[in-house]
Amino acid sequence: MSELLQKVQVVCVLFRRIHPPAARLSALQRNFGLPAHRLICEVPTRWNSTLHMLERLCEQQAIVKFQQQHTRTDPLCFPEEYSCIKEQDPEKRMKELDWCTCGGCEIMNSVNDCLCCSEIYALESFLSPEITCICKHPSFKDVCQDRDEIIRLLTSMQIVSGHAFDIENPRCLRLAAYRAFSMWVHGPLGKHNRRPIPTCVVLQIRANFPVQNGSYTGFQYYQDVPLTQSDLDLNF
Repeated sequence: MSELLQKVQVVCVLFRRIHPPAARLSALQRNFGLPAHRLICEVPTRWNSTLHMLERLCEQQAIVKFQQQHTRTDPLCFPEEYSCIKEQDPEKRMKELDWCTCGGCEIMNSVNDCLCCSEIYALESFLSPEITCICKHPSFKDVCQDRDEIIRLLTSMQIVSGHAFDIENPRCLRLAAYRAFSMWVHGPLGKHNRRPIPTCVVLQIRANFPVQNGSYTGFQYYQDVPLTQSDLDLNF
């Protein structure tokens, strides 16, 4: 959660100091039917400033997303992260499963890993009344569970990165499967740019390429990965 708060603070600073001037911001707010409010930055010495910052960002998120799309900048906060920002107690996700509506999730060991596919904006076009979970999509098995396809992807990753991957190592196979899912849903994200993968997908991939001791790292943002692993850009 501390990482997410840092990202929110950066967004608010950018939109107060760099992004559209007051006149442009006011015009956007009128077009979107939003209150004429500026984003609020957290001030450590000011009581409740963190809460006010989060509330204001949620109120103005339509403008933030619009401006980032039209300036062709990568979003600092991804759509699925707004669901965590809105929650008063994100840690509750590790206690109750009411955040899952696809029926394929379980409670995980971190908030980042507790994410339903129905909460991810990029998956909206993949889901329908008949396909309520991305794991039930006709292409999911071919993309994320076909061992031959995963090995081919791992081989190409090895050629591009120059690093040797053991195609019999379940961890390497999971890495390639997660990479395949991200490419399928989001397209190329660029180096070190990661997005959380829904819990249901993680569980399916872990079941397909399990580790004997049942110990998994879970999702990590690039800046949280140890330097010994960051060059490989390993997610899991």
